[in-house]
Amino acid sequence: MDYQEMKCSNNDINNTYFSYILKSKLMSKEEEIEIFKKIKDLEFELISDWVDSKFTDQDIIEIKSKISKTIGSKLLINFNIMLNVIKNDNICKEVKLKECLFVIKRISINYEPMFKKEDHIKKYKEIQKLKNKAIESNMRLVVNIAKGYVNKGISLPDLIQDGSIGLIMAVNKFDYEKGFKFGTYATYWILQSITSSLSANGRIIRIPTYIIEEINKINRMIKVFINKNEYMPSFNDLSSNFNISRNKVSNAFDLVKDPYDLEYISGVGEVGEKPQKIKDLIVDEFCMSDIIEKQMLDELELIMKELLTLQEQMVLKLKYNILIL
Repeated sequence: MDYQEMKCSNNDINNTYFSYILKSKLMSKEEEIEIFKKIKDLEFELISDWVDSKFTDQDIIEIKSKISKTIGSKLLINFNIMLNVIKNDNICKEVKLKECLFVIKRISINYEPMFKKEDHIKKYKEIQKLKNKAIESNMRLVVNIAKGYVNKGISLPDLIQDGSIGLIMAVNKFDYEKGFKFGTYATYWILQSITSSLSANGRIIRIPTYIIEEINKINRMIKVFINKNEYMPSFNDLSSNFNISRNKVSNAFDLVKDPYDLEYISGVGEVGEKPQKIKDLIVDEFCMSDIIEKQMLDELELIMKELLTLQEQMVLKLKYNILIL
């Protein structure tokens, strides 16, 4: 399925999105290096100027309150440590810079609330423009990866959204000096974001990530076996060929089975009839028929008449809602 086919098969919002990414220009490796070099230099200048600023206790409190609205409690601990390092006059500037850059890369947040000066905010916005350019030029990569996970419990637009989050993380954390192409690095983060979303939201009953990894590993074993032997392996075949216990394979296949929603409508039914739900089609083996129920009530009435007075019978009938005519 290419972009043109996806445009035809989706609604207007998706058409607009796919048209937009088709217009976005792809970057060469040299252009990627140039953009990420600019981002790194600007971030270093910005944080360096910011660290040189004199912070009062009130400034620190304001920064903490603003940043706490955008990050969770665990990441906030790292940010608080960074602020304490900056405030400490006994620590040299190099250590302060290193700590700031490490925390900003680690938490990958909108850190504009840290700044008050106009020139700081201007530099920050320039950095964001460069990052947005890198994101837009790699959106096709997100779509290509997301297409491989369609029909697994999450719609394609949601998969693209999750992949885009991974791409943003990759842009924030990428280091061009290590010599890798950005696309190679971004693929890891995009896959990480999509697979974690699938494990959390792709099923009615959530399966832990480590079990999903085991299932994927067994699926790869099955593909290798089929390519080699040209038939579907049994549990014993997988156990003997790949040195994995039979129970482990069996349990993995049991977990793969999707549960059914009893409220799901199975079909429209005959003309003039109401649609039937799955729960309406399942036989209840423990449900008594009307004939058996009537027989039991008749026997109960005979026993109560023999053993109890009228008043005692009435008390039991009212207490246990026994409907005896």
